[in-house]
Amino acid sequence: MTREETILNAIYTGSSSTTLEPGFQIILNLNHLKSSKEGGIQ
Repeated sequence: MTREETILNAIYTGSSSTTLEPGFQIILNLNHLKSSKEGGIQ
């Protein structure tokens, strides 16, 4: 997989992939929390 595919895969699966840089994983987690707050309560 390319780096982009790995990132997209991590976003879609919600998995904490060890192939991603730790800092980038934190960014993914923050984005996930942000989107959960915006779209979690229907």
